[in-house]
Amino acid sequence: MPLIESFSGIRGIYGESLTQEVAQHYARAYRSFLLDKTGKKKLSIVLAMDTRPSSKELHDAMASHFEEVYDLTCLPTPIAENSVREYHADGGIIITASHNPPAYNGFKFLDADGAVLRPHDAQRVISLYHFPEKETSVNNGNRSIDKHKEGIALYVKFITKIMGNKALQMIRNAHPKLLLDPNGGAGIVYHEVLRELEIPADVINSTLGKFAREIEPTASSLHGLKASISRGGYAIAAGFDCDADRVELATREGIISGNYVLALVVDAVLSSLPNAKAERVIVNDATSRVVHEIVARFGAKVKEVPVGEIYVVDAMKKEQAKVGGEGSSGGSIVAPSTCRDGLLSLLFVLKLAAERKMPVQDIIGSYPKYHTVRKDIPAKGFLKKRQRIREYYSRKGYQVTEGDSIKIVVDDATFVWFRQSKTEAGLLRIIIDTKEQHRIKLLLDEAQRLVGKI
Repeated sequence: MPLIESFSGIRGIYGESLTQEVAQHYARAYRSFLLDKTGKKKLSIVLAMDTRPSSKELHDAMASHFEEVYDLTCLPTPIAENSVREYHADGGIIITASHNPPAYNGFKFLDADGAVLRPHDAQRVISLYHFPEKETSVNNGNRSIDKHKEGIALYVKFITKIMGNKALQMIRNAHPKLLLDPNGGAGIVYHEVLRELEIPADVINSTLGKFAREIEPTASSLHGLKASISRGGYAIAAGFDCDADRVELATREGIISGNYVLALVVDAVLSSLPNAKAERVIVNDATSRVVHEIVARFGAKVKEVPVGEIYVVDAMKKEQAKVGGEGSSGGSIVAPSTCRDGLLSLLFVLKLAAERKMPVQDIIGSYPKYHTVRKDIPAKGFLKKRQRIREYYSRKGYQVTEGDSIKIVVDDATFVWFRQSKTEAGLLRIIIDTKEQHRIKLLLDEAQRLVGKI
């Protein structure tokens, strides 16, 4: 399988398309990019990794290409991004393939604000990898500084500042019984973070690098959590991916979809604002309409952006938005954070439940019921089919918007969405979102027939 290169990062199967040599060349490309961007002669970066078998080898291959490395070793993406800001680093590298299977690995390159590189900058790094302009060697040696413990402590302070002491005390007073499932990933440290916040939690699958389920937290991969919740009497359980920016939440009733997690976080944030109706909430265009309806309850507005965390982050900055996210991947972003943060999402959900003195499932029960189905199919020939899709749905009188994705708004409570994956090679993603469950099969079959034609 070829290397997957996009603004979301670089991913491949280790030992095949991704090797230590590839990592070294990408480190040089990123170094060249940073030297040009900053105008500096010496660079400092934050370096972090997830717990895949190949992460340490890739870490060692990349670290020597920078004068000063703030080394976090195995820590989650949100902690790495916060550390870039705290240390005023020139950038950062996170060695991870996020939700991809263990055989994969890759890199996320960070900007000076901690966010992943903007698309044009990411493309520049990719270009420098394929077409190096000049060799740049490290000046006067390389210095690596162990920042594992300090990175955690700084993140605890960051979380405390975003949540506020009043909200954290409200959660403590509610005594929610929590279960964490980091699945052997970097999120194992979240148990320690919660302990520092004086919010107790139990943890399963907490051996570094030992994956007890599929890495991507989904309804199917977290199916076993329901039994654990019942046995332990937990109010809520959280399952994380390997770099712990994504989270799926579960209660005794089952898995809470990513769209509803985002709806809960949006509800929690807007309900704490004195003038919520003046707010804009930023979501990607694959996010369920349930989030739109929750935003509308506050009189606030929604702005849609293309899929990609950085599009949400930049739109939030431009609009001075307090909250945004990608319901399609269960990712919530609360300013001033610059990434999806699974632990922060969990804390805002707990805050909402404590504030309303209601179980999470009862709060969800007060929301409009939307049914969202995602189907991944081979993407072969999709670019040639885009015009056919656009023309077909336009003839039916539906609103069609096209950019990176194609979104068809059937009515106020139904959409069909197509996009070729940037992180999983050869996959076309179709999403159906509707209040009317009986329409799902019809709409999905129609969409698949349409893209199935050659």
